[in-house]
Amino acid sequence: MVVNFFDKRKIRMAEMRRGGATYAEIAQKFKLTMERVRQIINKYSDELSEPELKLKRRRMPSSKVAERRKKVIRLCKAGKTYREIARELGIRAPVVVQDIRLYNKANPNNKVTAKLGIGMLDANVAERRKKVVELRKCGLMYKDIAKKLNTSLAIVMQDVQVHEAQLLEKSLSRIHVPIDAAAKKEIAKLQKAGVPLEEIAEQFDVSSNYMSSLLKKMNLSNRKS
Repeated sequence: MVVNFFDKRKIRMAEMRRGGATYAEIAQKFKLTMERVRQIINKYSDELSEPELKLKRRRMPSSKVAERRKKVIRLCKAGKTYREIARELGIRAPVVVQDIRLYNKANPNNKVTAKLGIGMLDANVAERRKKVVELRKCGLMYKDIAKKLNTSLAIVMQDVQVHEAQLLEKSLSRIHVPIDAAAKKEIAKLQKAGVPLEEIAEQFDVSSNYMSSLLKKMNLSNRKS
């Protein structure tokens, strides 16, 4: 079988990813956006016959993960924000959040916290970020958002990463306290009244997934918002 240039490029991308390269590193080498690299690897990984090139569920070598987490914690203790740590290490902000969460779980007496850096944003940046997130939800590609808002592709990707980090941090920060009988009665009343799942979860300060699981245990149907 003849392997054309594009097939060779896909295989090379897969090999780099398997070797622990980040999407940013691969994107820089092939002069593509990180989103395009991610699409190529996810789309064609199943078409690559070699088992080691099936990357959808591939994990980074444990030694590299451990080294990355050490760097994340060191930068966190140095007072860096999630965005600054992600930018310096060439990873996504949600990865930083997850690394810090796992470290804190293993070291409950020596927890660390990185700053989101939101207080440093001016009104213009906050407004731009809001527009970026809205356009992204509408299905626009990063490059189209950048063109529409007259900004750079890097800024758009950065805004999306910060937004994802905020959502993940908010989700991880919620403590699932036991729900007593009185609270369950109130939840049942709200659910039967047609209150959306997300609003009920917000009212009791738990995640939507936790509330959904609780409703199933209470044998209540899970109405979608």
